[in-house]
Amino acid sequence: MRLKKYFLCAIIMLFATFALVACGGDEPDTPVEPGTPNTPVEPDKPDQPEQPKHEHTACPECGKCTDPECDGRSSEKCKGHTSVTPDPDKPVEPEKPTDSPEYIKYIDDLKEIVNVERGKIFERYGDFTDELENYLYYGEYPGREVTNKELTDKLSLIEETNEFGYIELEGLYFVKVVIENTYDSLEIGNTEFENSTKYKIGTTHFFLVEPILWRVLTYNPNTNQAFLVSNNIIEAKIFVDEVNNRFIDGRVIYPSNYEYSDIRKWCNDVFYNQAFNNDERKNIQLSTISNKFKTYNYEYNDDRDTEDYVFIPSFKELTTSVYGFENTGISSYSRFSSPSNYASAKGVYTSSLEDGIPDSGLYLIRGGAEFLKSYIYFVKFDGYALSPYYVNSPSTGVRLCVKVTIEN
Repeated sequence: MRLKKYFLCAIIMLFATFALVACGGDEPDTPVEPGTPNTPVEPDKPDQPEQPKHEHTACPECGKCTDPECDGRSSEKCKGHTSVTPDPDKPVEPEKPTDSPEYIKYIDDLKEIVNVERGKIFERYGDFTDELENYLYYGEYPGREVTNKELTDKLSLIEETNEFGYIELEGLYFVKVVIENTYDSLEIGNTEFENSTKYKIGTTHFFLVEPILWRVLTYNPNTNQAFLVSNNIIEAKIFVDEVNNRFIDGRVIYPSNYEYSDIRKWCNDVFYNQAFNNDERKNIQLSTISNKFKTYNYEYNDDRDTEDYVFIPSFKELTTSVYGFENTGISSYSRFSSPSNYASAKGVYTSSLEDGIPDSGLYLIRGGAEFLKSYIYFVKFDGYALSPYYVNSPSTGVRLCVKVTIEN
């Protein structure tokens, strides 16, 4: 009987073992502690699709892949740039050089010069005197030379110019000048000599278009009208190209006649439109000027008066003490004037009389004497105002006069 019980127990344990194996484990479950949530069993992840194959093409702007088949997994995909396929036949452009700090400062300095306040009278000492005089800036014209090589290299590559021959760069305007042989005493075409202003013949230079500095000869606060003369000699011009007498409207026109001169035509047809904008031209008065040449109390011709916006000064105007000039034609610092760099490059004859004194140049006077009808008077380096010279001399400069209405 006891044997039967042992045999029955053995059979039950055998069946229990088979059942445990059939359930997938041979270890009892780990008891779950109270308060511990059951962790869900994650389902198996489906197999990942095979990564599409593509050719990596780097964007020239960002370096990321531009291939349309790129899904951004095997390589970072370009966003926002157009897919570009490099052209093997197209030459690779070199990277633009970075502007040097010296160049940036030079441009900033030029902009400060150009952006000076215009049309307002201010005081400063004269270039050749120790007296305070009234000045103002009005209009603009080529003046100082560009001395920064980085800038001249850039300007040399630009061919496009505006109607006045100006080159635009960095928000500024410049003009190009190739030095010619304009000084009378030099043999034409002789490149072994420098012209009278120390610029080497055949070399190229660039000049900044900048505000014109005018000396105020008179100012009427009641009418706001000012009579101005350019502080510097601003251009090199002949008086007239024709050295023989002409007959116009039944009159004999001598070469020294201002009414029919080339310089008068240039003043009012070229310079007037080139140097002044529309608003500035509205404030320039049409002036009636006398062209009778007077030295002291003597009158040497009967040239008619003209009406001009811009004109060169007369002997009378340059010997009027109210305007700040010595009242005789003798040598005087009051009539000294330095040519601008641009005027020097164009050929204005210049001389240095004393150390420490700026160079002074020759400039034309309006009207000629009866006994020298093929000559014109000009102001010499020393301020002497009765020096005759050829009417077609290319080495004489011009100082200009205007009468303007300003708000001061």
